[in-house]
Amino acid sequence: MKKKEDISIIKKKNCFGCYACVNACFKDCVSMHEDEEGFRYPQIDYEKCNSCGNCVNSCPSVNYITKDDRVNSLLPVAYSTYALDEEIRKQSSSGGVFSLLANYVLSQQGVVFGAVWEGIDYVKHIKAASIEELPPLRTSKYLQSDVGFTFRETKRELEQNKLVLFAGTPCQIAGLKTYLKKEYIKLITCDLVCHGVPSAKIFRKFLEEMNFLYNSKPVAYYRDGSKGKLPSLFTMDFENGQSITLHIQGNIFNHGFTANLFQRQPCVSCNFAKIPRIADITLGDDVRTNRRTDKKLREEGLSFITINTQKGLQVYENIKNELDSVEYSVRDIRMAHIAYPPYPNIWRKCFFRDVKNGKGVLETIDKYCNNKIFRKLRGLCVRFVAMYRRVKTGYK
Repeated sequence: MKKKEDISIIKKKNCFGCYACVNACFKDCVSMHEDEEGFRYPQIDYEKCNSCGNCVNSCPSVNYITKDDRVNSLLPVAYSTYALDEEIRKQSSSGGVFSLLANYVLSQQGVVFGAVWEGIDYVKHIKAASIEELPPLRTSKYLQSDVGFTFRETKRELEQNKLVLFAGTPCQIAGLKTYLKKEYIKLITCDLVCHGVPSAKIFRKFLEEMNFLYNSKPVAYYRDGSKGKLPSLFTMDFENGQSITLHIQGNIFNHGFTANLFQRQPCVSCNFAKIPRIADITLGDDVRTNRRTDKKLREEGLSFITINTQKGLQVYENIKNELDSVEYSVRDIRMAHIAYPPYPNIWRKCFFRDVKNGKGVLETIDKYCNNKIFRKLRGLCVRFVAMYRRVKTGYK
């Protein structure tokens, strides 16, 4: 008998770390392990493997059908919006739309799956079945979450005819769909305006260097909305009770993240982080706030939401009375970072090489992001890629 292919045929440049293969293996012989760059990839225990092929058959990289001309299809309907409930907005990273979606699902005796922090350097997916379990799922997380076996849990809940909201990155939503292998009427999917996932190893090194600089161990790092949502502020709390606030322009780690310096390899060519979106609903921060004249409202935070499917529209109709929404124009949608995946950074390999050779993370990020020559060369590369994408997709 010919041995079936397994997940080992997927190259690193095509693996998103979505955990679909882990959930699909009936014998639990696929597990995720971190590589030298700090990203998790699947490994197989061949002593337990029976070569069933379920792992590779659930991989979105090889099974999710996409078309090169898909961006020429109808654009989603998008809004700049915020929750009318001020308390919900205070507890959220931006406008509080995710909370309203989750509250609606829970009010229908459904369940919500989303990401939560566990400690300062680890994010995982969990299930929330009540309003009391919802707060940890709010706010932004800047690491790729450990999905664990939540795809299996999602399937069990759906088979019990429960309404399920699953929120995650576009690749995680694609992985869930290829794992399930069929559409479920009661599954609502929500993805993010994704900027790629950063290296967990680089984030840990960043924390170590902050520990050295401030003579205390960091215990929390989060986007702090207590002083306004714009411009973005990041707060780091330390073991000795000290706290520092980092402005988005002065946060060196954020410089590297926004420049795609240490993102996962396939993020810059992701088939799921572009139009048409993979999920029913897409959420993000509304950074194009010029459509709102109220300065106080802009500072309090606005959400960007796109309605991508008929199912997404039905859910939006159920919560729209709790929102204040202004519709995006077609051009604005194209410019809102949902039409394309993140741009590649030509200095990525050099960055990881320098860190491997013992250079400090903060020093190396500053080198490749703020040095005029490196920044100019990267800008030329980005413009070339942008021009190529516009020609290929027909966007102007």
